[in-house]
Amino acid sequence: FNHEAFHDGNLKLSVLGQLLQRRSALGLRHHDAKILLDLLDRRAFTPDRINGRPRSRISPHVLPLWKLIEPCLDNQATWEHAFYFVKKLCAMALRKQPTEKDMGIPLDESPRDFVNTKDLPELCESFVQATVQLASQNPLRWPDPLEAVQEVLPGFLLFWGYDPEQYYPLFRQAISRSLTALTSRLDLLNLLLPHLHKFEHNTELLVPHLQAAPIEVAEKLASALVISSVVLCRDLCAVIHDRHLLGL
Repeated sequence: FNHEAFHDGNLKLSVLGQLLQRRSALGLRHHDAKILLDLLDRRAFTPDRINGRPRSRISPHVLPLWKLIEPCLDNQATWEHAFYFVKKLCAMALRKQPTEKDMGIPLDESPRDFVNTKDLPELCESFVQATVQLASQNPLRWPDPLEAVQEVLPGFLLFWGYDPEQYYPLFRQAISRSLTALTSRLDLLNLLLPHLHKFEHNTELLVPHLQAAPIEVAEKLASALVISSVVLCRDLCAVIHDRHLLGL
């Protein structure tokens, strides 16, 4: 028996995955998913160092464990646990981002404990896909299911000349693969409508989906875009005109 191999993270995940499958056959999959989400909630961040200075990063175990949990997000109760976990993870990452006092200070010279969030977009994308899949089968009793995906980019950067086209990057990346599903039905479109402002300066992302959406969905999306504060790109305006989505 190779004791060193047992401590390899991939082997541990494989063993855990097999254990979860066996327990799933006993009807314990949702129970186990909640336990793992509680564990991730407590151990999401791990210490790190850059040039000898203390830093934090999202633990490398978070994303692999999340992928074991994702198939269990098929009922409201387990999904709610996942919602709170993702929302808290984003909020904690935001708190560890630079402040205005840190502007002009190289990351490796700052005394603050920044956090590496490179795994966060994939996790949020997975959460959005699971949310849309669940909502397509059973209406979610939740006012704003996609609210969990909160930006980790400090808002003050806009006042420092930060490119506005790059704002809300986490949300747009997380939702990109789900836009086709979200614009396929009226009930799923309602999940997207509270977040249209996050497509400011990036409305071209909506063009192919507005073109392909069923007419009743396209009309509702077009109306919501027109009355919003979002500046529409030329191609999006052309789709609205060509499909007569505003009844003109």
